[in-house]
Amino acid sequence: MDPRVRRQIRTLLPFFEIHTGGITPAGLPGEIYTKLDAPWEHLNYPRPIRKFVSLIIKVRRYIYYNLLKNYDRFFMDQTVKNFISKIKDIPFDLIIANDVETFPLAVKLKKKNTRLIFDLHEFAPRQFEDDKNWVNSRQAFCEYAVKNFLPLADASFTVGELISLEYEKYCNIKPLVMTNATEYKEFLTPLPVKNKIRMVHHGFAIAGRKIEEMILMMDYLNENYELYFLLSRDNDYLAQLKKIAEKNKNIFFLDPVPSDKLAEELNKYDIGIYILAPTNINNFYALPNKFFEFVQARLAIAIGPSPEMASYIKKHDLGVVAGEFTASSLADEIRKLSAEKIMHFKNQSHRVALQLSSEPNKKLLLDTVNQLLKD
Repeated sequence: MDPRVRRQIRTLLPFFEIHTGGITPAGLPGEIYTKLDAPWEHLNYPRPIRKFVSLIIKVRRYIYYNLLKNYDRFFMDQTVKNFISKIKDIPFDLIIANDVETFPLAVKLKKKNTRLIFDLHEFAPRQFEDDKNWVNSRQAFCEYAVKNFLPLADASFTVGELISLEYEKYCNIKPLVMTNATEYKEFLTPLPVKNKIRMVHHGFAIAGRKIEEMILMMDYLNENYELYFLLSRDNDYLAQLKKIAEKNKNIFFLDPVPSDKLAEELNKYDIGIYILAPTNINNFYALPNKFFEFVQARLAIAIGPSPEMASYIKKHDLGVVAGEFTASSLADEIRKLSAEKIMHFKNQSHRVALQLSSEPNKKLLLDTVNQLLKD
């Protein structure tokens, strides 16, 4: 399950009876619920197993989406109907719908006094605008869902200020900003910079992110720099990245670590690296988990000119921002950094680690929920 959703569940569990619904369980260890003595139940949202049934659903969805443009019927297939019948009698006081494709379901489950919170994450109407398959099979539904269901929400969240402004321009509704900041790691401190500058990048191996640009960056840096990758998804793209990097003895691919151990692992390095190609609007406006994980790990940060991340770096003096989304441009900025300057940025991350953790988001979520239930 998305780390953002897990953080919301953890925040609400001590105070409310929680029911989660989804294709997979919530991904929280059972001892958490036992320790908190919190009522909790996961409601499974199963995908059809039999190939014939799955094929019928696909054909049906194609007809309603592509031919009839009936997005209500496109969404309301038999799997969704079965799920609704399973939970329709639970008297929910509040439903938090995670991502735009769950909004119609939340509206179907709403009763007279039920409050709705919609978590939009990114800018849904142009989520993967660089992917033709998504444009042809999902974009119209996402546009429909935002325009028709977002006005029914009692509150809404998104991940950054610039995306919130995009929603305001798109449908005259400005969601509250709940960043993807991670849990505060109080016990971590910045480690001294040693002879070699150790840089790190972690996350999913997704071709659209053009991770190879960070590999090419090493062509512009000397042997005093090392670059480490902790990438999930052992796919063809990851194999391609390893092939590109194999000529450089200062590039290393390590196994990914669990999210709850990530900050401790990243703490061993000096600079968190991220060049995210602006291939779509959400990549351009990205303010991802990994940015805040760099902060919790007490690292200096070096990025391409992504405006949301750049504003945080400049405001809090956390690192450097390249002039372009290119390997050579980021290498130019990194070469300027002395060990003392890198240490300064690491200490700045330490200084703002609490401020840029999930703690402010917990307060925002609890305040919003309590106000809606009070009303």
